[in-house]
Amino acid sequence: MTTDIADLLKMTIPAGFVLYGAFFIVKMFLQKEYDTLSIKMKSSQIEQTLPLRLQAYERLALFLERISYRELLDRINYDEISALLFQQSLLITIRDEFNHNLSQQIYVSPELWEMIRGTKEESISFINNVAKDLPENATGFDLAKALLENSISDETSALDASLMKLKEEVGTLF
Repeated sequence: MTTDIADLLKMTIPAGFVLYGAFFIVKMFLQKEYDTLSIKMKSSQIEQTLPLRLQAYERLALFLERISYRELLDRINYDEISALLFQQSLLITIRDEFNHNLSQQIYVSPELWEMIRGTKEESISFINNVAKDLPENATGFDLAKALLENSISDETSALDASLMKLKEEVGTLF
């Protein structure tokens, strides 16, 4: 009887080692296949999302350029309107531009999006502050002149800081 148990152990112990070794090899093979497939999927996702992200950065850069004071003054005719009407036109244009680009926030970092939102708010606040210092009968030309004069004295604007942050973030993609 002890010889039967000894014979059984002589067969099962090596078989157990072989089974464990086979299990370990199959497990390593499957893990390697999983890792390879995971890398391929991530690569595919990057190939698909990179153009969308770059397009979002381009659109946000364009937004920032379009809400710069010089650009706004070139696009809106201010010669024959009051300063109040011109101010309202500027604010509507900025808000419309921002609303048009709201969906781009999913492609950029939260920090950059907050900077861009802050730039929009600062631009609106700047226009309102310059406009409130004008006399009641001021024209659109007076507001445009005051905006240009005040924006020249602002050395580092939020717009420039947002553009720099945007460029830095795009640089991390490559």
